[in-house]
Amino acid sequence: MMLKNNFIFLLTILLSMSLMAQKDYIPVQCEGEIPSDFILRTQYKIELANQNSTAYKSSKLSKTANEEFNNTTNFYIDYLLKSGKIIFGTPMNDYLNQVGALVLEQFPEIKNEIRFYILKSPEVNASTTNQGIIFINLGLLAQLENEAQLAFIIAHELIHYKYHHVYEAYSEEYQAKYNMGKYQAKNYENKFSDLMQYSHKHEFMADSLGFLEAYSKLGYNFDEAMSVFDVLLYSNLPFDEIEFDTAYFDDENFKLNSKAVLKTPELISNPEDYKDNESTHPNIKKRRSAIIQLVTDHENVNKEVYVVSRRDFMESRKTARFEMSNLYLSYLQYGKAFYNSYLLLHTYPESQFLYKTMAFALYGISAHQNHGEIAAVLQSYKKMQGKSQRVFYSFRKMDKKTLNALAVKALWKYNLKFPEDQFMKQILEKSTYDLVSKYGLKYENIAKPILISANTENADSLLAIELNENGFRLLSEEEYNKLSKYDKIRYDKKYLEVFGDKSAPVEVISDKKNYLKVLASVRNDKAFKQFFNGIESEVKRDEQKTERDKVYVTKEQVTHFILVNPQYYKVENDQIIVSGSEEKEAYIVKDLKSSARQLGINMELIDILQIKSDEVDRFNDLAFFNSWVSEYYSLTDNDLHYQIPWQNAYMDAIKEKYDVNHIATMGIAVVSMDASIGKKFFAVLGGVIIPPLLPLAIVHAVNKKHRVLYYFSMVDIETNQILISSEDNLQGNLREDVISSLNYNALYQLKMKNKKR
Repeated sequence: MMLKNNFIFLLTILLSMSLMAQKDYIPVQCEGEIPSDFILRTQYKIELANQNSTAYKSSKLSKTANEEFNNTTNFYIDYLLKSGKIIFGTPMNDYLNQVGALVLEQFPEIKNEIRFYILKSPEVNASTTNQGIIFINLGLLAQLENEAQLAFIIAHELIHYKYHHVYEAYSEEYQAKYNMGKYQAKNYENKFSDLMQYSHKHEFMADSLGFLEAYSKLGYNFDEAMSVFDVLLYSNLPFDEIEFDTAYFDDENFKLNSKAVLKTPELISNPEDYKDNESTHPNIKKRRSAIIQLVTDHENVNKEVYVVSRRDFMESRKTARFEMSNLYLSYLQYGKAFYNSYLLLHTYPESQFLYKTMAFALYGISAHQNHGEIAAVLQSYKKMQGKSQRVFYSFRKMDKKTLNALAVKALWKYNLKFPEDQFMKQILEKSTYDLVSKYGLKYENIAKPILISANTENADSLLAIELNENGFRLLSEEEYNKLSKYDKIRYDKKYLEVFGDKSAPVEVISDKKNYLKVLASVRNDKAFKQFFNGIESEVKRDEQKTERDKVYVTKEQVTHFILVNPQYYKVENDQIIVSGSEEKEAYIVKDLKSSARQLGINMELIDILQIKSDEVDRFNDLAFFNSWVSEYYSLTDNDLHYQIPWQNAYMDAIKEKYDVNHIATMGIAVVSMDASIGKKFFAVLGGVIIPPLLPLAIVHAVNKKHRVLYYFSMVDIETNQILISSEDNLQGNLREDVISSLNYNALYQLKMKNKKR
């Protein structure tokens, strides 16, 4: 549960949003004044740490090694803080701070050094930094059963901080890396084993001392300290186990093929006594056994599960659980999002947000299946256990046409219920377009309805059954015979209108054409017919276009764009050099703005280095932009962007606020390293910090000693297409004239596109 070795994971967390009312929700946004942790320059923090740190004097490390530790940890933690992936100032934070303050009463010597923040991550985890920051993941808040469990986890993390476990772990790893001390004569396998055992010792210590020094004195029931390990043991599962009924996909006219229905999900068998020799944490059995021994040695007189507030815990957990659906969608984990929302629907059946996320998840899964990429958004059901396995099994076993048609049906029904949602209307149009263009489905091919839902409540005659004008419910012979003469006449007329001839045989559709039944229940809806025919006409027009017609040209001249969170990194071997980086980044951005001005383009900057403590709204905008960019590039493969990002749902307010339709990202890395280190570094830098740089870095630069990597990209957020993608890989150092040339050349492409318009 420590921060060590988890930087890559921490940096890939995406933007989340929260339910603020049962029927809908607004994005979770930070509130109040921005804490100094977020806006102080990284270089200042490193210098302060170097001045105040005396840890190296009592360790086996040199002053230089200690400064490397301060440099590296502050860099990665600051990247996380300044990326907008941390929540502060919300009611959830207020509650977390109250529980944290309660636990901190037992740690007066560190009380004023600790800050608690919420990390936008679905992972069930918490982590501690050497700087006194404790991160509690949203995924953990969503899974906890009560406040007592949260208090025990906080106590555990405070022990890590109090006894300098992060620094000690670094010291141990440093000695192993450079063959110091006890590691001098050991091979890699033995070093690794020793490091894991060292980490296990820290975890046992945090569990036991967290209980003895804090938790046992807070008034909480001791049993809840042991129950925390159930939360950790089953952290791979959803927050609840509710049977998923595949009849969710069915209606009166369509039934999911039995081949796509998992009869018996695999029983959950998470073993406690798993192998932990390659894990930083001991297995659950060992940790639970140690706590059981402590609990039995102390009289369990405490019975409280809530000391601060049961209501605030429940509200925080509810928000976190709703947040999970949004996080999963942002992170392209569509199967998890679908089931998470399905679970919540049992408690909040009127929530528009839940219906929206489920419909979008269906769209996302079908869009990826249409392009043979379903594995990118849906984990294998074979690796799953429990009741959610049924969901993943069905999605994997459905044929592409059925899956696409089910997405269209869900989106159509959602749009009927919530017609004001223009974003989901766009998703409906896109999903239907895919169904028509990829599989050639025409309205006339959709199966005619055999049974249509009808409201018969309080019906005295067939007039109430008859139609709701959209369909027709077949009656059994017994029901028909009970009708009055006049209702029989009306029924027969309607039957002829729908089927043409009372004696005509009902069309039989083979399993291979089962997908044609999916939309049968909405086929006779006049609005659906008009909509579907309109999509057919659009597809036909597009098919008649020449290749020249299909070349994308922006709808309008680009005269204004937003540059989001530009990145600059200097790397020497395996060390990121922070000194001077922030000043260099400021110079690069200033030069880019100058180049844009020369070309008649206005550039607006959204960057943490430019945000002041009272500008929380601008910080929230940065958080959104960062998350949208991350999702967008996760959906982009070789410039093929076949799916609309989930977070486009919240883009309209941003576009209106800044009056802009174009977002740009840019990154520069100045590298001096050997090839082996380069491969390792770029796997982090390219894939996490500057996503578009990964292929450029690996293909062109890993075997070069002195390189400058440059990337500039601009996206038209109206069309979701990449307008500019400029990549450069140069040998040598980054001089001012090189910066100017790279920036100008990237924007010159935009000028040429404006001329073509």
